[in-house]
Amino acid sequence: MSDILADATELDLRDVLSEAYATAKRACMDRRQRLILTVPRNPVWVNGDFASLRQVIEDLLESASKHTEPGGRIRLSLKEVSGRAAVQVTHSGIALTPRMITKLFSCSNQLHGFPPGERRRLNRVRRCVDLHGGSIEAGGKGPRRSAHFTLRLPLAVHEGPLQPRHGE
Repeated sequence: MSDILADATELDLRDVLSEAYATAKRACMDRRQRLILTVPRNPVWVNGDFASLRQVIEDLLESASKHTEPGGRIRLSLKEVSGRAAVQVTHSGIALTPRMITKLFSCSNQLHGFPPGERRRLNRVRRCVDLHGGSIEAGGKGPRRSAHFTLRLPLAVHEGPLQPRHGE
């Protein structure tokens, strides 16, 4: 995992979210879930590895889908907040308790409702986000109300306008 940033470039995070959304959309449709993508009009530049960040978002969407009932709603959104990119995955499924939140990203703890494979996935997400200089947190509105993951990454610092580099 330490080689993740070897391929780091300045990239528009909207492109990462768009690809992750496209990948997750089929699974959500199969589960009769509504997946909504909300991104700003202007680019949101970050330094990072495109494939790794896409996998992080896909993993969060997969987790949200697994914990959302048929007919439920999952929202993937991006915005800039206080000099950071903020990606949020919100779902209408099973909410997280405070105890679950504190243990969620730890592979070593037993956590009711989250199988070991899912804990490993979320731990991998946290490590990747850490390597990108970011942070991730989870929250919820109470039992069976909804839950969210919020990923924050530092914005890239650059001079002048940039063009998207992905898919050149």
